[in-house]
Amino acid sequence: MKNLFGVVPGAVYGWPKNVLHLRGIEPSIVDLNATVRVQFTIVDAVVAMGTDVVAVDATCARIIGLEPQRMPYLREAGRFLGHIADDRIDQRGESPSRYKTRFDLVPHLTHLRA
Repeated sequence: MKNLFGVVPGAVYGWPKNVLHLRGIEPSIVDLNATVRVQFTIVDAVVAMGTDVVAVDATCARIIGLEPQRMPYLREAGRFLGHIADDRIDQRGESPSRYKTRFDLVPHLTHLRA
């Protein structure tokens, strides 16, 4: 979902989109996704795509060992932009659990682990 920072003109907001960072990355991510509705999402992986950008982010979070409900921007986006509950996500093909891995996290983000 953060990739939408790319649609915001740096000439207006500064680089690297300083205003968005200063106002808070998490609310900015939700606001951008509520304003610019994504029609299709491709994750930088072998094959991973979907039409619900919130579900894609939640699934990717689970793959790297994070709990989407603990991520403020996903929790908020899940209220009105898409789904984060695993049982509400239409997963087709291989199970994402096949690719599950544990990413190293900086200490202040360890509370996001599943």
